[in-house]
Amino acid sequence: MEGAGQTRWQARPPDKIVWREVGDEIVILDLRTSLYWTLNGSATVLWSALIKGATTSEMVQRLVDEFDVDAEKAARDVDAFLESCQAQDMVEPT
Repeated sequence: MEGAGQTRWQARPPDKIVWREVGDEIVILDLRTSLYWTLNGSATVLWSALIKGATTSEMVQRLVDEFDVDAEKAARDVDAFLESCQAQDMVEPT
């Protein structure tokens, strides 16, 4: 069994969602529902990690490194981001 921070997450495959970087933001289109989302700031950093697949711990570390926040705050932000992405069926554990 994997530890809580070791679950590996990945963005859904391109037959379900597509995304593009536009300036400092990422725009995601759900091909199944035609809904789209715009990500900026820390969400853009996290989404970039999900494209290749990343553990929860790796995403926390990316926020700590990129935004100079403490690990506890970064972990809360990652949890909230993943919860939102899961609710929209944009990510999956691998």
